[in-house]
Amino acid sequence: MQQVVRSMVEGLQEGVPGCGIFIWDDLKSGGDAALTAHTILPSPFEFHKPRGANPSVRQWLMDAVNGNVCSFGVELVNKTY
Repeated sequence: MQQVVRSMVEGLQEGVPGCGIFIWDDLKSGGDAALTAHTILPSPFEFHKPRGANPSVRQWLMDAVNGNVCSFGVELVNKTY
């Protein structure tokens, strides 16, 4: 899966210069805690929670809407787990 995400990120960065990408790896999996990329937005706790040293997804989106498009966590596509 990580290779697929890496390829997708590279494609986005090449095809959409200046795009913002937000990747994190601190979600728990299994049982009621299981979340995926498509379920993060409707989850109020996760949506508003800062991601380590990075802002929350909510803040990242608000910043982008206001013209400050940034990327966070892109280095995770090369992390060894």
